[in-house]
Amino acid sequence: MNIVYFIPSLSPPPLTHNPQHVTIFYRKVNILETHKRIQYLREQILYLSPEEFSENIKINVSFLSELETGKTELTEPILSDICRFFHVNSEWITSGTLPIFSESAAPLDAEIEKLYFALTDEDKKELHHFIQRLLKRQNS
Repeated sequence: MNIVYFIPSLSPPPLTHNPQHVTIFYRKVNILETHKRIQYLREQILYLSPEEFSENIKINVSFLSELETGKTELTEPILSDICRFFHVNSEWITSGTLPIFSESAAPLDAEIEKLYFALTDEDKKELHHFIQRLLKRQNS
């Protein structure tokens, strides 16, 4: 397997049908700093606006902005809230250690995570909108 190194960015590399790319992708995400992983989680995995993300973990948008730019250090209570609400592995946020989502997640969740990373950015957005519609229907 060839590993191609690149400068870390918030945009994931395009994935192909080869499942090995998911592992390589994870390794590349691991080199991001904590504040960039928080932004990556919000933008590229959860597809949440700063307002939506902040509301879920009960912080204001300006504080989230400071977290995502590295101007403010991530505190244990905020880390705990992010992990609890979004089922994210705290080790991934702080050090990049896989998996992204907590081990307590159901096996189906882990399978969905694997499938998710094989989607194109456009398909991820479409899936996000579909899930939002499901949740609205569920809550009505």
